[in-house]
Amino acid sequence: MKIVFTSNSSWSIYNFRKNLLLRLQSLGYYVTLISPESNYQNKLKDLGFECKSLEINSSSTAFISNIKILFNLYNTYKNIKPDIVLHNAAKPNIYGAIICRILNIPVVNNISGLGTLFLNNKVSSKIGRYLYKISQKKVHTVFFQNNDDMSLFLERNLVKKEQSQLIPGSGVDLVKFQPYEEKQNEIIKFAFIGRLLRDKGIFEYIQAAKLILKKYQGKCKFYVLGELYKENPRAVTKQQLN
Repeated sequence: MKIVFTSNSSWSIYNFRKNLLLRLQSLGYYVTLISPESNYQNKLKDLGFECKSLEINSSSTAFISNIKILFNLYNTYKNIKPDIVLHNAAKPNIYGAIICRILNIPVVNNISGLGTLFLNNKVSSKIGRYLYKISQKKVHTVFFQNNDDMSLFLERNLVKKEQSQLIPGSGVDLVKFQPYEEKQNEIIKFAFIGRLLRDKGIFEYIQAAKLILKKYQGKCKFYVLGELYKENPRAVTKQQLN
């Protein structure tokens, strides 16, 4: 049985979906991964996965760019002839579902977050929400990782209740990430880990840090670990980071 897993980032596949895909592989499924080209594809190939490169610009709203994604997904899925396709990001969820509907391929979508499509009323966001509505009609299963996102999709009739399932997040590899024993009288360290976008709560984190440091000066430290995304309109600027 052939399974295709499509995402807008091979880094994301390797770090967040690797164990799931290895499990599918161990059960005898042939897994093909589709994502933009990067060094992480080589790491995934070393694990025995077939990898195909396909440019999926998650932030571009250009008409030609999005038509190109549709065209490339159609050709790729038609050539592979998968038994089922798993999607794991907004554009694959939307465009991949449309193509699978045309090719009559079963689809499972994972909506791990809403992104900017649901944070403003720009024309591009309205179009994106409409595309979500028409693209999810024939999707076999749509996974949500929190109840708020699922409730919003149901309220706006973007998905049907019978095709929606709630799962408890992406999961954590407890072999790789193990808790350490708490040590007394240490400085408490907090870390913001994520993309440096306004929508991720970076400014709220900094405001909270100011309030706590004012009360517990010398007892806490706050760190920011993330990457600047210049191409994203909601990104923190280098000046703001400084």
